Amino acid sequence: GRAAIGGEVAVPSDAGFSRRATPQALAKRHAPSGQAQSITDALSSTGLWDLRATSVAELSPTQLAACELIPVFASRPDVIVLDGHLERLDPWTREWVLEGLQRELQRGAAVVAATNDLNLLSEFDAILIMVANRVAFAGTLDELLREADDSEIVVETTNQEGVRALVAPFEISIQSTPEGLLMRAQEGQAIAAKLLMEGYGDVRLVTLRPPTLSDAVRAIVHRTRVSLGVN
Repeated sequence: GRAAIGGEVAVPSDAGFSRRATPQALAKRHAPSGQAQSITDALSSTGLWDLRATSVAELSPTQLAACELIPVFASRPDVIVLDGHLERLDPWTREWVLEGLQRELQRGAAVVAATNDLNLLSEFDAILIMVANRVAFAGTLDELLREADDSEIVVETTNQEGVRALVAPFEISIQSTPEGLLMRAQEGQAIAAKLLMEGYGDVRLVTLRPPTLSDAVRAIVHRTRVSLGVN
């Protein structure tokens, strides 16, 4: 297909950076004329306000990565495209940048980011997962979690044969509903489930382990690779 963008697109880059340039000078260069607030916002969003007079050559790698975002924030573009850039930031700087991106969204800009960090998925409204250059999933975070395999029941006990006999064949299906979790035991295992929940034998606890984002993504990637015949 083809996509058309009717507006200015900003992509972080160190192209044209002078090693003697300062974050403040970069912000001034890219901010719209007469908009001092854009300069302040760009330096604050990248966590470089206190280093605004420091030359680029003296910045650490993560500060340099943040510096590459200054033109993005200062120019107030319609679309911001980040390709793996968020992974180059330390946790503190990333928090400032994410807050800055939220302000850009409120201003009306769109943000598109490519990332391998699953912890960042909750920051976005829509998620696209690519496998072998194909779309394997497109949807919200909640929809992604529903793609994961069933939740796990974890039973903690010592070496008691009676409990082992109950747990070994134990299977249960769990579905998420608007009212909560719907749990169904396989045929003939309802009594086993009841005994486990009531602490039969030396069972210390029975816990439910819901699927994680990693589980969901792994399941999607596996299913897609199988369907495409990709190892």
